[in-house]
Amino acid sequence: MEIIKAKSTGYCSGVGNCVKKLREFKKKTNVFVYGPLTNNNKVVEMLDKEGVKTVETNPEVIVDGILAIRAHGVTDKEIEKLSENNEVLDLTCPKINKIHALSKSYEKKGYHIVFLGLKDHPEAKGIIGNLENYSFITSLENIPEIKEEKIVVLAQTTIVKANFEKLVNELKKTHPDLIVLDTICDETYNRQEEIKEMEVDAFIVVGHKKSNNTRHLYEIAKEIKPTYWINESSELNLDELKDKKVGLLSGSTVPNKTINKIMEELLPKVKKISDNRFLVTSDKGECYEVDLAMPFCECKGFYYNKRECKHIKLAREFSNQ
Repeated sequence: MEIIKAKSTGYCSGVGNCVKKLREFKKKTNVFVYGPLTNNNKVVEMLDKEGVKTVETNPEVIVDGILAIRAHGVTDKEIEKLSENNEVLDLTCPKINKIHALSKSYEKKGYHIVFLGLKDHPEAKGIIGNLENYSFITSLENIPEIKEEKIVVLAQTTIVKANFEKLVNELKKTHPDLIVLDTICDETYNRQEEIKEMEVDAFIVVGHKKSNNTRHLYEIAKEIKPTYWINESSELNLDELKDKKVGLLSGSTVPNKTINKIMEELLPKVKKISDNRFLVTSDKGECYEVDLAMPFCECKGFYYNKRECKHIKLAREFSNQ
């Protein structure tokens, strides 16, 4: 099996910033997160072991330390109430803050806000919770009639762009002058698009089953090639992937160390083929054949002696064990 790791894996910038800030503040005082930081239980458990605790999303909560607002954000009223009894650290993703600002600004100008999002998702609840003149679209199969003349269309950051475009095209039939604000996260979009460019035989998608952005990756990937959605490598049937080139993807709440661990478990760093020939896996999951008798490595594409690449060095270390 050969694994090709997608360029965009690991935390998105919003989640990554949250984890970094939580660890920084934990060095100074007690830190509590207002609701689970992510849908990935492993990340929540990791932070809990580091002393960063999670509290339920109750505006009346009082903590002995700093109360951090997760990347999903909350309503203005909620953060105002929380600030009455706590020192609040607002870690709302800047891209989500932008949606808050845009939706409130256009509503003040007299526009009806049409928002495409996922039902009960904390990001969506925080955004529409600030609005009064809005339509919350959760299904493209049942788009309500919008009677207001002036409308603005926005979307949750993790929505599949094709679905957003479908909604826009449908609304243009009755509202040709609508304003479209593409608020889908570019990082989310890039992960989805990269799938279509990977030349592989199958995909492995890493992420929690409750993660919506991971679910979107899985749904896109399975339309292209056989796809396996896992949390850890033990969930895979390796016989099904034998001798295949596999694309490795991850949701935005999966740390890179989890991706690297899965790669290490699935692929030995160095595998002996014959007396002097080895198969070496690079940090990116690409496999290169090495011949120590030459020496030769496929990564360079030719024979050479002056400068040995790291794959040759790994093979040499392995052979000397």
